[in-house]
Amino acid sequence: MGRRVFGLVALAAGVFAAGSAGQEAVTYKKYADKPGDRTRVTKTETTATDTVFTVMGQEQKKGEKKVKTLVYVNEVVTPAQDGGRPVKLKRTYETVTEAKDGGPAAKLPLAGKTVVIEKQGDKYTFADDDGKALPKVTAADLDNEFNKRGEDFGTDGLFPDKPIKPGDTWDATAKLLKAVAGPDAPFVPVEGKAKVTAKLLKVAREGGRTVGDVQVKGDIPISELRAAKGPMIKLTGDSGLKVDLTGRGVLDGSAPDGSATGKLTVTVDGEVQGIGLKVTAVVDTVSKTELLKK
Repeated sequence: MGRRVFGLVALAAGVFAAGSAGQEAVTYKKYADKPGDRTRVTKTETTATDTVFTVMGQEQKKGEKKVKTLVYVNEVVTPAQDGGRPVKLKRTYETVTEAKDGGPAAKLPLAGKTVVIEKQGDKYTFADDDGKALPKVTAADLDNEFNKRGEDFGTDGLFPDKPIKPGDTWDATAKLLKAVAGPDAPFVPVEGKAKVTAKLLKVAREGGRTVGDVQVKGDIPISELRAAKGPMIKLTGDSGLKVDLTGRGVLDGSAPDGSATGKLTVTVDGEVQGIGLKVTAVVDTVSKTELLKK
C-alpha cells in the first residue's frame, strides 16, 4: 500500500488510540504531493530463494538468501496533475546495502548518491545531480521500480469510492494485477483465475487524524514467465504468486506517512530447453514512510 513499498506497500503510520471513531465508516482520501515535500523511506527486503534443476532425472539444488536495506529521501519537484507518481523528484540515498547468505552487508553503487528521476514521455529517466544519465547497471533497480514493475502499488485504486468500516472487505484483484503483472513484468497471469481481497481491520482517531489498518491477501496463478532473453517459459498449474500485506496509515489525506509489512511468495515450475526448473522465492518486506518537516 503506499506508493514506495515492496514495493508493493505503504499506508501511513500512526499509533492507534481507542475512541468512538473505531466503528465509524470512512471514505479514503489520498495525500496530494506538494512541491518541496520530502519523505524518508526505510525498507528492508529479505529474499530466500530455493532453485531445483532437473537434468536427465538428476536434481541439482541451490539455495540463496539476500537481505537488502534501503534508506532514502524523496523530494518532490513536480507533482503529477492526476495525483499519481511525481513527474519529477530527487532521491538521496542514505543507505543501500545488501548481505548474501549471512555474510557482511556490502554497499551498493547508489549508496550516498542523489538521483534526479523525471518522466519523459511514457518512461522515467535517471540522472545524477549534474544531469548525466546513470549507467544502466546502476539504474537497474530504479528502472524496475518506475518503468518495469507495472503500475506502482500505491493506494490509487486500492480503496473503494464509498465509505467503509472495520470488517468490510472488497475485491482488489485488478489493482494488484496492474502492480505485479504489467506488460514489462516477468509474470503472465492465468486469465480470470486471480483473486485478491482487501480488508479494513481498524479505524481510530490519533492526533486529529483518521488512521486505519488494512490487509491485502490473494493468489495469482501464472502461466508463463517472460525471460530477459529468449522465448516465454511455459509453466505448470502450480506456479503463481501469493500475497499477504498489512499496512497502517492515515486515511483522511492529511499525511503520506505509513508503515507496512508484507510477504510475497513466488513459485515457478516449468521446463527450459529440456531442463526442469522449479524456483520458490519468499520476499519479506518491512517498510516505513514519513513526511519530513520543512
